[in-house]
Amino acid sequence: YQRRVRAQREHKISYFVGKEYQGTDEAEKLVDNVRQQLESKKLECKVIYSHGRFIDIVPTRASKGDAIAWLAQKWKFPKESICTSGDSGNDIDMLVAGFCGIVVGNYAPEMKVLKNKPNVYFAEDFYAWGIIEGLKHYGVFTDEDVELSLI
Repeated sequence: YQRRVRAQREHKISYFVGKEYQGTDEAEKLVDNVRQQLESKKLECKVIYSHGRFIDIVPTRASKGDAIAWLAQKWKFPKESICTSGDSGNDIDMLVAGFCGIVVGNYAPEMKVLKNKPNVYFAEDFYAWGIIEGLKHYGVFTDEDVELSLI
């Protein structure tokens, strides 16, 4: 693996998986090895594998799901009134946090683990159309609403 120079942040270290390993079982083994090495050093962090080629190492408490839950609590929004959407491994914690989750049709292979999870809808449409499909699935709006907004 190689460092993603432009993706480095104060609280995130990012790497590319070598092209020869991208999307393979070997890449999964590499990610597991990174996790094990960090755990053996008693480092409190999460290893996130996404798009079959990115490895991000972030603090344990760094979580899209936790951030949204905190905002929901602060603003007194019920979880069922919040929809989240994603397409890759770095979105998994947010999609299983109890909100109305939408996985768009152009999802990365690592998202398959969410199939049949409660409150996670797999859209057939890609990108923004997948989000719209998911919002319709959850009853946020109807086909007529979408048609009117496109006029």
